[in-house]
Amino acid sequence: MSVGRVAGPAAFATTVVSLVVLLVHATLNPDLPQFDGKAMAARLVLFPLAATIVPAGWWVVRRRRAGSLIAFPWAAATLLVLPFVIDLLGNALTLYIDIEHFDDAVHTINPILGVAGVALLLDRTSAQRWAVWTMAFGLGCAAHICFEIIEYLLLEGIGAVQLDLSLSDTLSDLAYGMVGAALGAGAPLLGGPRERDIDRNGQLGRRRAATASGHP
Repeated sequence: MSVGRVAGPAAFATTVVSLVVLLVHATLNPDLPQFDGKAMAARLVLFPLAATIVPAGWWVVRRRRAGSLIAFPWAAATLLVLPFVIDLLGNALTLYIDIEHFDDAVHTINPILGVAGVALLLDRTSAQRWAVWTMAFGLGCAAHICFEIIEYLLLEGIGAVQLDLSLSDTLSDLAYGMVGAALGAGAPLLGGPRERDIDRNGQLGRRRAATASGHP
């Protein structure tokens, strides 16, 4: 078994386990000051969904394309979960409190990671890579706007005052998010074959091997 085949599943498993451990830590220690007023209950409900989106989507696509060999997108799945791990880790280690511009960094880095995951998924389609960048960038910006709206609703609805939201803070977060989305959307442009071509070549190679061995 090659290192590449092990690295993908290992990275995804490590990221998901880290997410679960951080969520359990926050759940068992709700009175810690770094979790006070941070809407951790909402995170406990929403964040686990991040670990299931790609596996569920892959399962549905595979079911609809019965007989097709569709490789699991380990890199994309890991990238889509990492932003949630970083957010929880920042809260758990009080980085949002101790480091002045940590929040700004997170609003740039997390869109890079998440949108890169989306771009890698879109790169499996027949769309040209310029179209992949455009779609991933647009989806990343839309997701960031939705995230800011959710933050506002949490502030107004449940009094998550420690989120320290303001108009200037929201606008700067959106600006950082746009930059991150623009960078992350370019992940497929870094080089290497497209994942859809890897899948296609894998299927072709298996068919040739089966034919050579006398199997249909």
